[in-house]
Order: sequence, then structure tokens, then C-alpha cells
Amino acid sequence: MPTTALAQKDVSESEKLEQLDEETAVAVSSLLSRVKSLSVDEAIRRIQLEAAVAASIQDIRREYAGRLTDISIEHSPDFHVSVKLKGDGAVAERQWATAAGKARVEFSPGHPFTEEEFTMRLKEIRLAAQSAIPGFVGLTGYAGDNEAELRIRADEQDVQKYMGILSKLDRAYGVNLRFKTSDVP
Repeated sequence: MPTTALAQKDVSESEKLEQLDEETAVAVSSLLSRVKSLSVDEAIRRIQLEAAVAASIQDIRREYAGRLTDISIEHSPDFHVSVKLKGDGAVAERQWATAAGKARVEFSPGHPFTEEEFTMRLKEIRLAAQSAIPGFVGLTGYAGDNEAELRIRADEQDVQKYMGILSKLDRAYGVNLRFKTSDVP
């Protein structure tokens, strides 16, 4: 393809972005920065699809309230809704049809905690870590991966000293824990 044709394509993609309202342009630009292979048109369609499936996502939240670990919109390898569930009961994949296009809904059972249970575990871990680990700063985690990161002010020597405590917390609460250190007071 000649370079002038490539330049014209880039200009038209840029022009498409400039023609969008500010909120949509920000959403499209954000999506394009995360999924490099998308065209502006496909990114616009996916942003429209996100809005179109919002009510259906709320329906899924209600339907699986007792099992829901996480629900998210994924853009790779394709646009789909990922639903992570506690327990072993399999759920068949679904297809949603909207004015903006179709969306696949993929269910993944087998997670150990619901969103609510995971949040409660993090609160308990936070309390235990505050009393057991000097320099404890905070705790963040993601139920969908059953992982949490304990942030502490420490050096590598301190981390080694507290690994036993981390292992005990990991076993006691069933959450995969890891340290993230910082020298900033």
C-alpha cells in the first residue's frame, strides 16, 4: 500500500475521533490504547455495545447474586462478557443481540468465593496484617483471580522476615497473597 494511502487512512481515523462527542472520544481513545488492533469504527461499535448490554449485565448480577464472583466486559480476543461464578455448577454460554451487535456471555464456574465473601476476607486479612506486620500500608485484591497484594514499607530483608506470616494468612483465609514493598514512608 503506498504511503499516501496509509497517511489518508490515518487522517480519516483521526477525523473520526474528532467528530465524536468528548465522552465518546475519550472512551474510544482509551479502548484503542488497550486493544491496539481495533479500528476507530470497531472501537465505536464496542463502546456502543458496552452501553447496550449494561441492563443485561444487571440481570446477570441479579440472577447469579448467590454465586457471582466477578463480571466484566472483555475486549480480547473478541468482545464478550465474562462471568465468574462460585461453585462447580456449569452454565451454558449465551448470546445477546442488541442494536449495536451481538455479545457473547461466557461463564466460568469453580471460583472459591463470591464478590461479597472475598471482600469480607480482605477485611479480615487487613485486620490481621495490621497487627502482625509492622509497616503495613494497605491491601488490594481481585475476587476473579482470588489474589490480593499486601503493601508494606519494607526492604527485601523485612519481606523475608514476614513471609511466614504471609503464608499463614494465605492458608487461613484461602486467598493467594503476595507482598508489594515500598520505601516511601
